[in-house]
Amino acid sequence: MQSAPVRFGNAVLDTLSRFEWLGPLLLRLVFGWFWLETGWAKLHNLEFFSQRFVEWGIPFPMLSATASGAVDLVGGALLILGLGTRLIAIPMIVNMLVALAVVVLPLALARWLVRRRSDARAGNEVAHTIDHDQHPPR
Repeated sequence: MQSAPVRFGNAVLDTLSRFEWLGPLLLRLVFGWFWLETGWAKLHNLEFFSQRFVEWGIPFPMLSATASGAVDLVGGALLILGLGTRLIAIPMIVNMLVALAVVVLPLALARWLVRRRSDARAGNEVAHTIDHDQHPPR
């Protein structure tokens, strides 16, 4: 004979197990919509995105922007539908790795270097101020 809290816990777990499909569905819908919308924007603004690809140094900017937008659009649609998700994940991963390597990491590194340089300058100014406070000029 199980105690009341154990029976209650089992009932809750049984109820929740009936909705275990809900989490993956919500993730597919949210991420799928994001990719679908991103692809749509790229394909409807190819000139703009091609110019961005030129600025980032991506070769064949028009072709690359078109391919990237198509992968996002088709991948997002398939993700929403739950069809071919493992297969479409491969070009989507490649797309994201290129974006990370070409855009995100260089920007993050540049920001980090600027912050580090400004922190070093601030540290020197603080050290200089502290030194003058302890040993005023004569």
